[in-house]
Amino acid sequence: MIFSKGWNISHGLSTIQITSLVIFFILLAILITSFLMIWIYKTMLKNYIDAYQEATKIARNAVQVRLKRLSITVMKNQTSSAQEKHVVEIWKVRYKNLIENNFYNEINNMITFFQNFNYKKPNLQNLKRSAEVKKHLKEVSWELYIMFKEMDKILQTEFIQRDARIQVREVFNEVKKEAMMKMKDKSLKFNQELLKRLLENIENAMIAINIKLKEGMYGDSLVYQDKTSDKIMQLIRTLDLFETSEKFLNKTLPLKILAIKKNIIETMYEVKEKVINETKIQNCENQFLFYKTNIQNSVFNLDYTKAFNELSEISEVIINFETNIEFEEIMKMFIENNFNKISQIFQDIKQDYINGIKAIKSNEKAHIKLNKAMEFEKIWSPIPLLETKWSQLYDAYKINLAQKKKIDYSWLKNELIPIVATLSLTYKKMIEITRGIKTTNPYKNQIEHDLNSIKSIVALNENLSKKFARIVHFTNIGKQNDHILEKLLKIENIIHAPNFEFTEEEFTLVKARFSNLRSEALAVRHSVINAIEQTLIAEALILYFDRYANYINFETYFNQVMANYDNKDMALVINQLLSTIKQYQREKR
Repeated sequence: MIFSKGWNISHGLSTIQITSLVIFFILLAILITSFLMIWIYKTMLKNYIDAYQEATKIARNAVQVRLKRLSITVMKNQTSSAQEKHVVEIWKVRYKNLIENNFYNEINNMITFFQNFNYKKPNLQNLKRSAEVKKHLKEVSWELYIMFKEMDKILQTEFIQRDARIQVREVFNEVKKEAMMKMKDKSLKFNQELLKRLLENIENAMIAINIKLKEGMYGDSLVYQDKTSDKIMQLIRTLDLFETSEKFLNKTLPLKILAIKKNIIETMYEVKEKVINETKIQNCENQFLFYKTNIQNSVFNLDYTKAFNELSEISEVIINFETNIEFEEIMKMFIENNFNKISQIFQDIKQDYINGIKAIKSNEKAHIKLNKAMEFEKIWSPIPLLETKWSQLYDAYKINLAQKKKIDYSWLKNELIPIVATLSLTYKKMIEITRGIKTTNPYKNQIEHDLNSIKSIVALNENLSKKFARIVHFTNIGKQNDHILEKLLKIENIIHAPNFEFTEEEFTLVKARFSNLRSEALAVRHSVINAIEQTLIAEALILYFDRYANYINFETYFNQVMANYDNKDMALVINQLLSTIKQYQREKR
């Protein structure tokens, strides 16, 4: 329709129409060319801006400073290996080549762009030139980053020792404050000049460590650091001993001696026995006074080792004396409370012997019956004679008690020990024999095996919870364990009931319940292990995060992390620390 009215090309175009079309296409070409030139110029500017930012990053990099540091610590250090010195020389050459050849060359290209009009023309050659400048500067930046990271491997020893020195310094500062407080306390008697001299020696040692680290003498600085740490630990123990010795010498041990005297007066009624023990306690008291003087002199001279050893010795002497004095009273109470129980043990072991013989005879294999029965009889053989000896001992004790005669409890103890030990050993051997007799019901063996297996898992969960209780609270896990044990006890009471029969149907039901309990116990174990691992990882990251203390917003991040740590949200702590550390590392780079 359009062509039929104004642009009917079938009859040819007029001059005006042809002129219009030519002008249109010329303008269109100019427009496209203009847009293309604008895009090229814009891209060139962006490339040079990116290149300028990359050049700024290169100019601010710490490789040159680190190379100077390595020249001091490695090249001038006789303890450094030949390989380390060779690597540092290579780094110097690489750095010089990157900066003087590559970096300066690209900087000149950038300057030319801003100064020379021909370089600003939006053409493909200049576009390519700008892209190459950006690319080359990025390559230089990456090379410097790789070199920086390689230097970390050599300087890692220095970093570790500097971190350790900071920690030792923090501990020493706290100990020094405490030492100053002790010197102001007039109630404590010690040589203050010696303490001041010790503090000065440690301070000088800390300064020497810094000097050795600056000189790159890492071996020497490590030796100094170890010796300084030992001295600080000795200082801590010495300061603690001031209060400890004061408390033991003036309160704990005198009160213990007084309590022993009171016990002798109140519990011993025979005059001869009382006089003997009073003489012993007087000798013990004299010995305490002698030790007390020596310990106070050792504390005054800051001789921790001698004071501690003497304090341990006199404490042991008094405790042993107290134990010997109290033994008769304790033995008397034991005899009164347990003599009748020993008679009952003989009756119980007789019944167990009878039950064991029945269990052996019920076994289907004849050769097992004969061997086990003979072994059982052999174990049982000393019991009747032992019971006769016990009866005589028990009767003699009752007679002496009725006639109010003195009972020699030491002799009685010596007579009782072999009787009780033989009973215990006999019980143990009888259990081993009867446990080895296999039941004729295959279901029972499988059920007992599953029961013991689940108990082992629960016990392992409890042990892990107790072992790592210092870093993780296992309140919910403890409740889950108790819940599993409660269910297990119910099933155990059912299957151990006298009227319970291990049929195939009952076996299937119990097996299914055990399977569920095993799954619950294993889930609890995974929870315990996950909680432990997360806590250990979080604590390691917190220690590592401390090296970024000089960075912006460190305190804010650190307080947030510690708040989440206190709330036991270890997964959030780990995520926060990893994210923040990566951010700081990018800023550092």
